Amino acid sequence: MDRSTEYQEGEFQFVYGDIVHKEREENPEDLVVVNLPDVPANRWQANGGTWSTENPTYRPDDQVVIVVPLSELNEYMPDWDERKEEIPRDQLEDVGVTTLTYPGGILDLVEPSHLRDS
Repeated sequence: MDRSTEYQEGEFQFVYGDIVHKEREENPEDLVVVNLPDVPANRWQANGGTWSTENPTYRPDDQVVIVVPLSELNEYMPDWDERKEEIPRDQLEDVGVTTLTYPGGILDLVEPSHLRDS
């Protein structure tokens, strides 16, 4: 799957290393995009359904984005910002790093990835 910085069908595409915030949070935490599964929100399983059935405000075709709190990633992998490939979710979970999964439509880009310059 193309992980370019281009807009695709009017939607922003995240890349590994983007720093994001969950929208509408009063004191948002810096989160790092670590993995981008090739699954739209309407196929991502959540609480016995999909994100689309659990929360109709999520757009069904939103890109699924896996993020990690920046502070935890800095602790676990201080050189994450030199890495060019995504980090598998199970690798992070195996060592106790918190992974959070969201539809991309509820995340706001705060700082672009180091990969956007290359």
